[in-house]
Amino acid sequence: MVLMGQSPPGASCNDAGLGDPLLNGPTEFGSRHPTPKQWTTDSRRMCRENAVLLCVRGSTTGRTNRSDRSYAIGRGVAAIEVGDLSDQTYVYYALLSRLDALLEKTTGSVFPNLSQDDIGSLPVPWPPSGTRRAIAEVLGALDDKIEANRRVADRCEGLAQSLAALHPASTVVGAMAAVRRQMVSPKSFVDSDVEHFSLPAFDARGLPVVEPASAIKSGKFLLEAPAVLVSKLNPHIPRVWMAEPSARRPALTSTEFVVLVPEGAVGVEALWAICSSPRFTAQLVERVKGTTGSHQRVAPEDVLSIEVPDPESFSLATSDTMAGAVQLATSLKRESSALGAIRDALLPKLLSGELRVRDAETLVEDTV
Repeated sequence: MVLMGQSPPGASCNDAGLGDPLLNGPTEFGSRHPTPKQWTTDSRRMCRENAVLLCVRGSTTGRTNRSDRSYAIGRGVAAIEVGDLSDQTYVYYALLSRLDALLEKTTGSVFPNLSQDDIGSLPVPWPPSGTRRAIAEVLGALDDKIEANRRVADRCEGLAQSLAALHPASTVVGAMAAVRRQMVSPKSFVDSDVEHFSLPAFDARGLPVVEPASAIKSGKFLLEAPAVLVSKLNPHIPRVWMAEPSARRPALTSTEFVVLVPEGAVGVEALWAICSSPRFTAQLVERVKGTTGSHQRVAPEDVLSIEVPDPESFSLATSDTMAGAVQLATSLKRESSALGAIRDALLPKLLSGELRVRDAETLVEDTV
């Protein structure tokens, strides 16, 4: 069953936790499950637990999540539910396997949107019941590991940020870091793949996208050493990236980032923890230039003037703990990226029958 969302009356919505949790679109979507930001006392459409959630309007059409409880859904979201609850996970993967075909229905639209008919009429592979459940278990094991990694990485990053927050502001960013602006043309990396640190990549997974240099049309900053990337665009949306370029290929970063490289004895992990704190973000927002919400920016020199704790005042134990936590978080994110690539490779082969479930189970057991 495809359940299209319906927005509740605005007067019934609140952020105090009254009524049912409300999902309006991708701003509430997470890596696996959504996190509600609003509630409503007058729900018009409710999805059940374990439903497949799909964004159906605007530029984020096609984004997916899974419900971890019952939610009220607004008109930007559809819920896909099946009678047999044991098939819900399989339906999620079946939808992913056919997502490109579904999105083709919106091609050419000024404002993309999917109808109930578009979703309900999408053909998906439907093997026997036992095979469906086995496929869901195999792919689910990979996603379970990715989710576990995310939780640990979040805790590690939170620990580093908390340690930095214990110290009062006693210096400015410019006293411990410099801005790097080495511009390059992607065309200079002929027939080469690059790691691209872009705003969409940060928003999607917090990892760079590996893509052909020829696919990148504008000039970028060259990233040759670990750095902290601070988004200067719309700083009310915190985007601070612990960026470690790979030794296997060139790394490029969007010019919408201010590239900060630590100087002296300051570690890049401590710099990230300081710059990702709410205290830093609040000062960043105060320095915006521009009048419209979608085009506000911060100048690099203004980033350097932000008052922050001095990492040289941190104890050795604090610095070591902070560095270890951030390094572990980065390692787990990269591991999850590799696991996601394996899942994406297995998905079409399992659903088409090209790969036997038993062979995929062996591969996944060796991986996780």
